[in-house]
Amino acid sequence: MRMLFTSGSWANALAKPYVKPSHISSDIQTDLDRYYVACILYGMVPWRIANGFGVSMPLVKDFFTAVRQNEGAHLPIGAAGFCWGAKHTVNLAHGLTTPDGKPLLDAGFTGHPSNLEIPAELEKVVKPVSFALAEKDMQVKEKQIAQIKDTIANLPEAYGGEVKVYPGAGHGFCVRADILKKDAEAQALEAEEQAITWFQKHFQNVSY
Repeated sequence: MRMLFTSGSWANALAKPYVKPSHISSDIQTDLDRYYVACILYGMVPWRIANGFGVSMPLVKDFFTAVRQNEGAHLPIGAAGFCWGAKHTVNLAHGLTTPDGKPLLDAGFTGHPSNLEIPAELEKVVKPVSFALAEKDMQVKEKQIAQIKDTIANLPEAYGGEVKVYPGAGHGFCVRADILKKDAEAQALEAEEQAITWFQKHFQNVSY
């Protein structure tokens, strides 16, 4: 089994919580807020320019093509994409192939996705994809969660997608859970098990 992971690097800039100091003036607090936002933009904007989907997806496709033609020539290949990486996983599941017709992806898993075109990108899925969604995700709102559920449920049975929503979870819960919070840690571990079980299920009968 060959497993490949794609992730959104800019999200790491948001990983460390911003703790607002107490007992300071509102003017100082405003300056701190502005500084914090500026720091995020300083890291995020250049990243988004250099890693826009039009730039990154061809690289991802070329990489998966190379894997399929070499180490993964006779093995199932899966992709686990988190945040921005989920968009790439979903697009790989559109049925992209090597020049000789072998699929680049056999099954995919996405955790707390972002920047998906919902439902357009999901309607093109022809490989099984498992979704781990956060109920309180700032990137995927309640209405979009319902759209994802409906779209995946209406795909042909052969594609076998699944959607699981984690109550109370926020964006990043799969990979940036606070392990000091038992509920958060439990949900991260549950999402991990969701991914493992999914790939085991869809890889057991795949051969080339």
